[in-house]
Formats: sequence, C-alpha cells, structure tokens
Amino acid sequence: MKIARPTSLVQWTTAGLLALATNPAFAQAQGLLDNAVVVDAGAFVISTSIKGNLNGQSVRNPEINFGEVFGTAGHDASPRIDALWRINPHHHLRFTTFAHGRSGSKVIDRDIQWGDHTFKADAKVTSELKVQVYELAYEYAFLRGRDHEVSASVGIHDQRMSARVSGSAIHAAADGGMATLQTQSNSVSAPLPMIGVRAGWVVSPQWYVEGRLQTFGLRAGDTRGHWTEMRLGATWMFHPAFGLGLGYNRFNTQLELSKTRFDGNLKFGYQGIQASLTGTF
Repeated sequence: MKIARPTSLVQWTTAGLLALATNPAFAQAQGLLDNAVVVDAGAFVISTSIKGNLNGQSVRNPEINFGEVFGTAGHDASPRIDALWRINPHHHLRFTTFAHGRSGSKVIDRDIQWGDHTFKADAKVTSELKVQVYELAYEYAFLRGRDHEVSASVGIHDQRMSARVSGSAIHAAADGGMATLQTQSNSVSAPLPMIGVRAGWVVSPQWYVEGRLQTFGLRAGDTRGHWTEMRLGATWMFHPAFGLGLGYNRFNTQLELSKTRFDGNLKFGYQGIQASLTGTF
C-alpha cells in the first residue's frame, strides 16, 4: 500500500501537528493533570514576618516586631514537600509540609515586655523562632477539560510556632519581690480550617501552570483569627515522569489566643520562592 506524501503547505502543517500530537514529548506536561500521584520536593527560600505580644497576668503588653527587635529578619532555604493524590479524576487529596527556623542576637535599645518578663535596655538578647506547617485538604474538581482543571477544597492548615527569648530579664515574683530569668519559651499550635480553589492548566507540551487561593476566618472558644494563602507556580516537564518547578507562595495569619502556653496576639506571615523537582506517575 502506497501512502500519499503531503504536497501543499496545509497538508505539511497538518502532518506536522499530527506528528507532535503522537510524539511522547507532547504529552509530558499532561501527566500533571491526569496522573494519580504528583509530588514536588525541593527548597522554599522564605522570609518571615512575625509580630506579637504575650500578655502578663494583669497587663496587656504592646506588640513586638521580632525581626526588628531581636534581629531575626532575613531569608533562609527550608525543605518543602507538596503532594497530590487523585483518587479519581474528580476527587483528590493534597498535602503540604515544611519547617522554618531562624535565630538572631541583638543589643536592645529599650525595655521589652514579654508576658510577665522584662528584658532590659542595653542588654544582649537572643531569640529563636521555629515554625512547622502541615496542611491536608480534600479537593473536588468541579471543572475538567483536556488541558485544565479547577478544584474547590476544604481542609486543615496546622501551624506550629515556638519562640524562645534568652537574656537577662526580670519578672515579678509571687511574694511581690523581683527574680531574674535567663530564658522565656512559649509555643502555640493553630490548626485552622480552610476553604479554597486551585486551578491547573497545561499551556504547552512541556509546561504546566497552577494557581491556588485559600482563606478562612475563625471565632471559636479561646481562639480567634483569620488567614489567607496565595500560590502561583509553573513546571517544566523535561521527561514524562520528571520536571522542574518554580513558584511563589505568600501566607498571612492573625490570631488572638487565650491559652495556657500563649495568651496574646500573633501576626505571622511568610513569602518566598519555591524551587522543586517534580515527580508524577
């Protein structure tokens, strides 16, 4: 059987498009939209902004900017993992985790009140901040096409933060006198519900772009607050199973807590660039 060869520009163009469509390279990015498992593992170059106050037994203390007061501002690279499991085309589970820590030392130029403790001016104070983030969400893809999907999500965002401040501090003793203190440590865990939307689009044979927006407000018991998160990213699939991703992530939360280990207000935000190796199957 003899196959006719293209003889016109239209026929040549059609033949070329058909060849691309049947070439495995054309479908490399499609796996991020159709495969059951997608995992991004890499580094999150993050800068944080932490402001808060820890109330004393009988006073409401002013807010402290940790970056300015204790010298913890800056950028660090932290490991991060994002994973997506498509149970079927419309029902998904998504998981994210990363940890961030930063410390700094500074001679403070004014008295700093943290709870019932006062760190005196002209003293050297060292602070250490640690943040762990875990996120688990269920997604329903209410809109799906050959090259795109849009999903609504509901889940839990758990943010665990600890602050440790060391230096020469004084606090009111039980008998009315004064006592010295070298270290003050406090920690808080804030598991917050979340709702959001995520959209993904295969824009070319090897490129996939994705955006996500999540938010929630909470007023329950001894916790009040709200938070928002936004993420934008793109992935270049150099192989049907592997790719390189680059994204931007921004998160802000504001909490008012009345707990045994933390009674006060906390404003926490992070933003940064995420670079990752993507695997899918």
